[in-house]
Amino acid sequence: MKVEDANKSVVDFPHNPYYRVAVLGLGGAAGRVVDRLAGCRMRDTRMCVFGMNSQEIDDVSFAEKYLIGDDGLGSGKDNLTAMYASRKLLPVVNKIISVPMMVVYVVCLGGAAGEGCAKIFLKETKRNTYAGKMLIAALPHHLEGKDKRERAKKRIKELKPFVDGVMVVDYENIDATSVSSLYKRADDMLVDMARAFVRLPTVNSILDFGISDVDCLMRLAKDKIINFVTLTGDMDYIKDRLKHFDKLLPARYVSIADVSGMVCEICYPSIKTFERFGNISNILRVVLYDEVTDDNCESYKFKNAEMVKLSMSIDEDMKNDDIRVNIFLACRYW
Repeated sequence: MKVEDANKSVVDFPHNPYYRVAVLGLGGAAGRVVDRLAGCRMRDTRMCVFGMNSQEIDDVSFAEKYLIGDDGLGSGKDNLTAMYASRKLLPVVNKIISVPMMVVYVVCLGGAAGEGCAKIFLKETKRNTYAGKMLIAALPHHLEGKDKRERAKKRIKELKPFVDGVMVVDYENIDATSVSSLYKRADDMLVDMARAFVRLPTVNSILDFGISDVDCLMRLAKDKIINFVTLTGDMDYIKDRLKHFDKLLPARYVSIADVSGMVCEICYPSIKTFERFGNISNILRVVLYDEVTDDNCESYKFKNAEMVKLSMSIDEDMKNDDIRVNIFLACRYW
């Protein structure tokens, strides 16, 4: 199906009018990520891709897709052109973000289309007073140009006032043997990060956990940066890694005392797996306490944190024998 104009979605099926989260992929690279998310089983979520290259838009298979501009030839690496063209889609974006309880923008910084869209959509759309805003951004590697990387860092600082939280995948911190493997690994990390975050407010937790807890986590991040750590494996592997929680902390944390807020989600592949490991106290003690066998208040690791919340859910896309732990962290310092 051909893109005919900027206001027309080219998807052949209607979106769910009762979606709780809207995810917007801005630019070609972010569009690939959001299209992959749309191909997953994501409940109560509306996935939309915005781009200036008609070929990249045609390649989107699962998400709603919108062409920015009239010629479909791309931005020509011109931020001003991308920003001007993006303004024409503001009515469409305002309609999309007027409904949900959470809006997630995904952008790979460094590209003119993504950066231009992000700047216009975040700064000039109407504010949904009850919806939180999360920006999930990728920072380019210095091999793509130091100026490009520095500009991307500045763009995050510019956009922070218009969102409630920011999650970052930095290409510089990714181990890869080639450029192609670097991009693939970065895409995988963006998909994992976005999917884990979107699941928090959309998947029913077996524990008492909801959208207000996600909002609270973002408020506790003094610099708005939310760090993400994920572990997947069998019970023994998970418990062993969590015993050394300090080593899982990102470099910006000196110690656990820097954690102002944490959400720990434990995912099981099925109800049968959950029943087999129904007593999760051992995992939770490893996460929360200094000693697995001691759960008294004095050994509480995160006693200085303002918020520690636990969520537990079923994820049918996981392997049968695996357990996954997704950890979201807020830092108390600027």
